[in-house]
Amino acid sequence: MITILHGDNIVKSRQMLLSLREQYQKTAEVISLEGKQLDKRVLEEALGNQALFSSSKCVIIEKLFALPKSKKKDELIEMVAGSGAEIVLWEDKVLSVTQLKQFKNPKTLVCKTGAIVFQWLDSLAPKNVVLSSDLLERACQQEGAALCFAMLIRQVRLLLQTKLGIVVPGAPFIQAKLRKQAQLFSEEQLFALHERLLEIDEEEKTSSSLLDLEKKLDLVLFSI
Repeated sequence: MITILHGDNIVKSRQMLLSLREQYQKTAEVISLEGKQLDKRVLEEALGNQALFSSSKCVIIEKLFALPKSKKKDELIEMVAGSGAEIVLWEDKVLSVTQLKQFKNPKTLVCKTGAIVFQWLDSLAPKNVVLSSDLLERACQQEGAALCFAMLIRQVRLLLQTKLGIVVPGAPFIQAKLRKQAQLFSEEQLFALHERLLEIDEEEKTSSSLLDLEKKLDLVLFSI
């Protein structure tokens, strides 16, 4: 059976992937592969070899659909779709109906980010702190501070790229929104924001701060 775990709520989907991995490890050998490292030989070995330490196995493949469009990508997807093995596909974006139709009767689990998070990200501006703070509180309540933090890092990077004249991927209306929002910041402000978020990331990994993550994010807003 093929299980497809996809969506832009990466925090939630990673938690679900971890849970699935732990469930399979109780009864099966788990093989983990990354799409960017895949080729036909590696995939054939993973799908074809007998499990070494158990009677069954599960192959987890991350970001297969992130590969650039090519004959190789098409062949890899066809191999996965035609395999009778237990497979879990993890993607950090929402797959389209067309992409999902390449697999016969897959089990699909989609993790989407709530609209409130995007409302909060769109509100970010030097003179809009009170509204942004209120939206942040609601977003953290609904989606959790960890997701809000990850999405803020992504948004600041997109704004910084846009400010520097780098064309970011996405629909034209998304690019237009980013250009408009980027105009509200100076390069120095965006670089400073990015640096502070990296510091918070390190603090969270090392548990070197007494403040919780939501409070740190709120302070970031008031520092803009």
